[in-house]
Amino acid sequence: MFRCITLGAVAALMVYLLFVWPPIGMANNGDFGRVIWTYGMEAENRDQPGEFYNYVNLRYRFTRERLGFFESFSSEHITILPALLLHLLLGKDGWFDIRMMGFVHAAALFGAYALFLPLIENWPRRRRTLAAIVSIFLFCDLYYLQLCNTFYTDAGAVFYFLLFAAAAARLSLLNTHPRLHTAVAFISGAMFAAAKGQHAPLGVFVIAAFYLLRGRLAAEWRIGASVVAIGMIAALATTPRTYSATAFYNVLFHSILPQSGSATETLDWFGLDRSLARFSGTHTYSANSAMREPELKAAITEKASMRRIAAYYVAHPLTAVENMRRAMHETSEQRVIGFANLPYMPHLRVRWTSHAFSFWSDAKRFTFYRKAWPYFLWCLFSIGAAVVATRRHPLILMLAGASLTALGIGSLADVLDSIRHLTVFTTMGDLMLLIALLAWRPMRKS
Repeated sequence: MFRCITLGAVAALMVYLLFVWPPIGMANNGDFGRVIWTYGMEAENRDQPGEFYNYVNLRYRFTRERLGFFESFSSEHITILPALLLHLLLGKDGWFDIRMMGFVHAAALFGAYALFLPLIENWPRRRRTLAAIVSIFLFCDLYYLQLCNTFYTDAGAVFYFLLFAAAAARLSLLNTHPRLHTAVAFISGAMFAAAKGQHAPLGVFVIAAFYLLRGRLAAEWRIGASVVAIGMIAALATTPRTYSATAFYNVLFHSILPQSGSATETLDWFGLDRSLARFSGTHTYSANSAMREPELKAAITEKASMRRIAAYYVAHPLTAVENMRRAMHETSEQRVIGFANLPYMPHLRVRWTSHAFSFWSDAKRFTFYRKAWPYFLWCLFSIGAAVVATRRHPLILMLAGASLTALGIGSLADVLDSIRHLTVFTTMGDLMLLIALLAWRPMRKS
């Protein structure tokens, strides 16, 4: 009964926010094309003022103009397949409704809840009810659910990670239906690692978790490790050079050069021509960006190297600290700045955002809004509390390492759109907080 009531509440909340008008989503900033163009899809309002940022585009048409376009592999290229099947079964007028994709993402999150609830089902009634309510307020928050109705690759990373974490917890603590949960852990772990090149390095921690769970798995842990490794390689190997060059340019010209005492000497350090100092402070999408000039773009792309960025951070740690501070400053807002999360309605202002069922993210925003270091300390507290509460359980230590790695990649390897790039780090932080609450001593006795 407890499971049915809780899952019913989760499902009702998802239906209300994601499918009942007006549905919650997240506006496209141009990244949707990396997934939908492969299948020949484009937004209904293409080339109109509201195509990007202003509103959530619900309907997509099929064309041959970009059919087969492929920039880099993401597990979202697989996630969209059941959504397309739903379109064939339920679609009307030939238009693809983004809520089909939302259903698939929501199903992954719902599956994570279905795996999690048996872990607390035998607890005393008050404690299990409290644990269920806290988990709903954390992971059914608008911050997460708005990702469902999108084609962002970050969405797959978040939901597949939560599904993997729930499967790993079932194997570690309960170990019922080991074949099913092993399969779920292998597949969701691989899908998480393959969601985006940025998240691929985190697959190392997934593989480490399989090794720690090797006695509980229904199959050889090396099989899961191989599947995850394939996902990692697919995401990294297909990432185009220009994509890495874009991140390199943003970090160097938008962040490092303005902080350096001498832009020309810093350019010498990176092997770039000193004349490029005039582009200090710009990013790839600036009107006067060097990346808009083909010859300069080619020269910068040739020298682009994230290893050099990492080496520069080692030699100039204060620059790394400042970039992390800026990322925390932006992420503390808990809303992707300038992104609408509602479809077009005549009475709404442009880029209007709903706050329906956003109690948790709004509470964090109220407490830490533009307070970079307090928010950073809160994130560290969540991680440390889980490690202490679980008595340094090896799986929790792996999760702590993964969250800190996600923080480093999201804040130091790119300096634009930090909130979205740190979504996985935020997810891991909230999960660590939930783990700390569940493992708190009075609950541990139960």
